[in-house]
Amino acid sequence: MSLIQWLVLIYILQMFTLTCQMKLVELKMLVQVDQENRMTSFFWRDGRSRIDYDCFRDVVVFDKTYHETAASFTWLFKSFLQSICSQSPKTIMTDQDHAISKSIGEIFPDSCHILCL
Repeated sequence: MSLIQWLVLIYILQMFTLTCQMKLVELKMLVQVDQENRMTSFFWRDGRSRIDYDCFRDVVVFDKTYHETAASFTWLFKSFLQSICSQSPKTIMTDQDHAISKSIGEIFPDSCHILCL
């Protein structure tokens, strides 16, 4: 990882750790690195998100802001499942992207995938 990536990651971790300690909630963070040990993906969710998901897992929306590959979405969805004890959402809403659709079919085969307009 570059120095800037490390500094950003340390800052994010400090801020979320402090927030979670103040709220006494569980924080889940996962980082993916490449062969040169550079950060390529980062996943986090706080305890409140986990509680909300446990109560209302009817629909999950994934917003694809940047161009991603099917492999990066697969990592994201596996990280998501790991963070919520492998409870797949009932419905997943996304934009019309082939890479995200492919990964949803592989990781969430029993979830209903609907597209945003």
